[in-house]
Amino acid sequence: VFAPLRDEQTLEAALGRACDLVRRNITAQGRRARASEQISELQTRQSDIESTVRTLPALFQTTGSSAGTIATLYLYDLPPDYYQTLPGRIAGITPADVQAVSKKYLAPDRMLVIAVGDRGKIEPQITKLKLGSVAYRDLDGKEVAAAATN
Repeated sequence: VFAPLRDEQTLEAALGRACDLVRRNITAQGRRARASEQISELQTRQSDIESTVRTLPALFQTTGSSAGTIATLYLYDLPPDYYQTLPGRIAGITPADVQAVSKKYLAPDRMLVIAVGDRGKIEPQITKLKLGSVAYRDLDGKEVAAAATN
Protein backbone atom coordinates (compact mmCIF):
# COMPACT_ATOMS: atom_id res chain seq x y z
CA VAL A 1 0.00 0.00 0.00
CA PHE A 2 1.39 3.38 -0.98
CA ALA A 3 -0.07 6.31 0.93
CA PRO A 4 1.32 9.73 0.01
CA LEU A 5 0.45 12.52 2.41
CA ARG A 6 -1.41 15.72 1.68
CA ASP A 7 -0.32 18.85 3.53
CA GLU A 8 -3.31 18.79 5.89
CA GLN A 9 -2.77 15.16 6.91
CA THR A 10 -0.55 13.82 9.60
CA LEU A 11 1.46 10.68 9.08
CA GLU A 12 -0.26 9.20 12.11
CA ALA A 13 -3.74 9.67 10.63
CA ALA A 14 -2.87 8.54 7.10
CA LEU A 15 -0.76 5.57 8.15
CA GLY A 16 -3.30 4.55 10.79
CA ARG A 17 -6.11 4.52 8.20
CA ALA A 18 -3.98 2.63 5.68
CA CYS A 19 -2.96 -0.02 8.25
CA ASP A 20 -6.55 -0.48 9.43
CA LEU A 21 -7.74 -0.89 5.85
CA VAL A 22 -5.08 -3.48 5.07
CA ARG A 23 -5.74 -5.42 8.27
CA ARG A 24 -9.50 -5.48 7.65
CA ASN A 25 -9.00 -6.73 4.12
CA ILE A 26 -6.58 -9.50 5.05
CA THR A 27 -8.33 -10.98 8.04
CA ALA A 28 -10.13 -14.25 7.37
CA GLN A 29 -13.57 -12.66 7.32
CA GLY A 30 -12.38 -9.74 5.21
CA ARG A 31 -10.68 -12.09 2.75
CA ARG A 32 -13.86 -14.14 2.32
CA ALA A 33 -16.01 -11.08 1.77
CA ARG A 34 -13.56 -9.37 -0.57
CA ALA A 35 -12.85 -12.55 -2.53
CA SER A 36 -16.54 -13.15 -3.15
CA GLU A 37 -17.09 -9.50 -4.09
CA GLN A 38 -14.10 -9.42 -6.40
CA ILE A 39 -14.95 -12.68 -8.13
CA SER A 40 -18.57 -11.59 -8.56
CA GLU A 41 -17.41 -8.33 -10.06
CA LEU A 42 -14.97 -10.15 -12.30
CA GLN A 43 -17.56 -12.65 -13.47
CA THR A 44 -20.07 -9.92 -14.29
CA ARG A 45 -17.42 -7.93 -16.12
CA GLN A 46 -16.04 -10.40 -18.61
CA SER A 47 -14.79 -7.41 -20.54
CA ASP A 48 -12.03 -7.03 -17.95
CA ILE A 49 -10.74 -10.50 -18.76
CA GLU A 50 -11.11 -9.87 -22.46
CA SER A 51 -9.27 -6.58 -22.12
CA THR A 52 -6.40 -8.27 -20.28
CA VAL A 53 -6.27 -11.01 -22.89
CA ARG A 54 -6.28 -8.45 -25.72
CA THR A 55 -3.19 -6.75 -24.26
CA LEU A 56 -1.13 -9.95 -24.34
CA PRO A 57 -0.13 -9.65 -28.02
CA ALA A 58 1.48 -6.29 -27.24
CA LEU A 59 4.05 -8.20 -25.18
CA PHE A 60 5.34 -9.59 -28.48
CA GLN A 61 4.89 -6.50 -30.65
CA THR A 62 8.57 -5.60 -31.02
CA THR A 63 11.78 -7.56 -30.90
CA GLY A 64 12.69 -5.86 -27.62
CA SER A 65 9.37 -6.54 -25.93
CA SER A 66 9.41 -10.14 -27.20
CA ALA A 67 12.87 -10.65 -25.76
CA GLY A 68 11.78 -9.15 -22.45
CA THR A 69 8.67 -11.32 -22.33
CA ILE A 70 10.64 -14.46 -23.09
CA ALA A 71 13.21 -13.44 -20.45
CA THR A 72 10.36 -13.18 -17.95
CA LEU A 73 9.41 -16.79 -18.71
CA TYR A 74 12.97 -17.85 -17.98
CA LEU A 75 13.40 -15.59 -14.93
CA TYR A 76 10.26 -16.90 -13.21
CA ASP A 77 10.63 -20.47 -14.51
CA LEU A 78 7.33 -20.30 -16.37
CA PRO A 79 6.35 -22.85 -19.04
CA PRO A 80 6.72 -21.87 -22.72
CA ASP A 81 2.92 -21.85 -23.16
CA TYR A 82 2.36 -19.54 -20.17
CA TYR A 83 0.85 -16.70 -22.21
CA GLN A 84 -1.21 -19.06 -24.37
CA THR A 85 -2.87 -20.63 -21.32
CA LEU A 86 -3.14 -17.41 -19.27
CA PRO A 87 -6.62 -16.36 -20.48
CA GLY A 88 -8.15 -19.70 -19.47
CA ARG A 89 -6.43 -19.62 -16.10
CA ILE A 90 -7.68 -16.09 -15.40
CA ALA A 91 -11.24 -17.05 -16.35
CA GLY A 92 -11.08 -20.10 -14.07
CA ILE A 93 -10.23 -18.24 -10.85
CA THR A 94 -12.77 -18.99 -8.09
CA PRO A 95 -13.45 -17.30 -4.74
CA ALA A 96 -11.83 -20.31 -3.04
CA ASP A 97 -8.67 -19.73 -5.09
CA VAL A 98 -8.51 -16.09 -4.03
CA GLN A 99 -9.08 -17.04 -0.39
CA ALA A 100 -6.35 -19.70 -0.45
CA VAL A 101 -3.79 -17.35 -1.95
CA SER A 102 -4.66 -14.48 0.38
CA LYS A 103 -4.53 -16.79 3.40
CA LYS A 104 -1.13 -18.06 2.34
CA TYR A 105 0.51 -14.71 1.55
CA LEU A 106 -1.36 -12.03 3.50
CA ALA A 107 -0.74 -12.45 7.22
CA PRO A 108 -1.58 -9.46 9.45
CA ASP A 109 0.86 -10.67 12.12
CA ARG A 110 3.73 -10.46 9.59
CA MET A 111 2.75 -7.11 8.10
CA LEU A 112 5.53 -4.56 7.86
CA VAL A 113 5.18 -0.80 7.62
CA ILE A 114 7.93 1.10 5.89
CA ALA A 115 8.08 4.85 6.44
CA VAL A 116 10.65 7.06 4.77
CA GLY A 117 11.30 10.59 5.90
CA ASP A 118 12.59 12.84 8.63
CA ARG A 119 12.94 10.53 11.63
CA GLY A 120 12.39 13.35 14.12
CA LYS A 121 9.03 14.14 12.57
CA ILE A 122 7.68 10.70 11.76
CA GLU A 123 8.95 8.45 14.55
CA PRO A 124 6.72 9.92 17.30
CA GLN A 125 3.67 9.54 15.06
CA ILE A 126 4.53 5.95 14.13
CA THR A 127 5.20 5.04 17.76
CA LYS A 128 1.70 6.29 18.74
CA LEU A 129 0.16 3.74 16.35
CA LYS A 130 1.70 0.84 18.33
CA LEU A 131 2.43 -1.17 15.19
CA GLY A 132 5.34 -3.00 16.78
CA SER A 133 9.03 -2.43 17.17
CA VAL A 134 10.78 0.18 15.03
CA ALA A 135 13.89 -0.83 13.11
CA TYR A 136 16.24 1.49 11.26
CA ARG A 137 17.86 0.79 7.90
CA ASP A 138 20.58 2.45 5.89
CA LEU A 139 20.27 3.24 2.18
CA ASP A 140 21.18 -0.37 1.33
CA GLY A 141 18.49 -1.79 3.62
CA LYS A 142 20.94 -3.01 6.25
CA GLU A 143 19.82 -2.65 9.85
CA VAL A 144 21.59 0.05 11.86
CA ALA A 145 21.43 1.00 15.53
CA ALA A 146 18.96 3.72 16.47
CA ALA A 147 21.76 5.95 17.79
CA ALA A 148 23.52 5.77 14.41
CA THR A 149 20.48 7.17 12.64
CA ASN A 150 20.35 10.47 14.54
